[in-house]
Amino acid sequence: MTAGAPGKPSPIVGRVLYASAALMFIFSILAFNDRLPFDTSPEARRILGPALFFAGFFDMSLAAVMTRRAR
Repeated sequence: MTAGAPGKPSPIVGRVLYASAALMFIFSILAFNDRLPFDTSPEARRILGPALFFAGFFDMSLAAVMTRRAR
């Protein structure tokens, strides 16, 4: 027996991913400007800023895909 076509994802998934991406971009900017609300070493900030930026970009692209599939 075949399962058929996969179901559509809920539109809320895309919205949550957009919110997550926005938070990652905000924390990325804070890391680049040394304004994080918690203490980190300079080496960690050098890694954390770009990592959060790319994670935000990944979330944004995944949100676009999920929003498009929900239509």
